[in-house]
Amino acid sequence: MARSEEQFIVVAQNFPICYFKDNLCGSKQEKSFHAPHCKACKVAFFLVLQKGSIMNMKTAGIFSIIVGISMILMWLVFYLSGSIPELETEPARIIMHLAAEFATAIALVIGGWGLLKAKTWGKPIYLIATGALIYTMIQSPGYFIQTGEPGFVAMFAVLIIVTMALLTRLLKSGEV
Repeated sequence: MARSEEQFIVVAQNFPICYFKDNLCGSKQEKSFHAPHCKACKVAFFLVLQKGSIMNMKTAGIFSIIVGISMILMWLVFYLSGSIPELETEPARIIMHLAAEFATAIALVIGGWGLLKAKTWGKPIYLIATGALIYTMIQSPGYFIQTGEPGFVAMFAVLIIVTMALLTRLLKSGEV
């Protein structure tokens, strides 16, 4: 078995959604390394990096930047579409919530950029931003559960799994 395939199986074994090695995701393909066959396998495949390193600083940096930009864009879309009724009903609370969300998003982008550029300040900012992100990913689904929007709940579930996997691997590796 090739080294990269072994790494892929290690990552997949740590995913609660899919156990790629034993093909429990239900796909009819047999241990296909080159063509991951389900969404969970594709997420795991994304986390297997070039140069034989699993979940390194580059992946964490890219993920951090993508999530930070996505948070900003999501709130911008909500605002432009008039989908933040709390601006009328609970303005103080939602403004403070938005301040925390935007601070998290900006910190994720800055920390991610710092990791990509191997800046000494990148690691501590990434860790603080990731802590804030974990908080928001635990707190935010409650709103969407209450409003009956399971798509957002599922999105937060996937994000927290990937975030925790990245953070756990980085902490175990001693890279942060």
